Amino acid sequence: MNQNRLVINQIAGANIVEYELDLFDNVPLPINKSIIDIQNIAERKSDFSKTITLPGTSNNNDIFSNIFNLARTTENTNTYNFAPDFNPNLKADAILYKNGVAMIQGYLQLTNINVVDDYQIEYEIIIIGKFANLFQDWEKRN
Repeated sequence: MNQNRLVINQIAGANIVEYELDLFDNVPLPINKSIIDIQNIAERKSDFSKTITLPGTSNNNDIFSNIFNLARTTENTNTYNFAPDFNPNLKADAILYKNGVAMIQGYLQLTNINVVDDYQIEYEIIIIGKFANLFQDWEKRN
């Protein structure tokens, strides 16, 4: 039984809707953890995942709004993702769990779509922890 979970959150008005992505069974989910340098907090690095490959299941295709389809157009013009569809140019909040413990919380980035054959695709993603973005956003405001 796969003890790993990858969840994407969507803001829907005042509610948060959770979507669970399908993962390959028994595939390691490599995460790089960073150590905080209290001497130089502005240069803080964040945790991030190495490339994670997701299967092109009907669930994942629905979540990613069938982005592999070249005839598809993105209707989302909002500043947040999944309203009404997946926009690869916007952040997608994500949490990666291992054995029920949140290993990394941050933003999912779709980096590649692999066409395995005429009927199968795979998605390549990375997850970047929120802490690096927090300091980058703070520096831009000041």
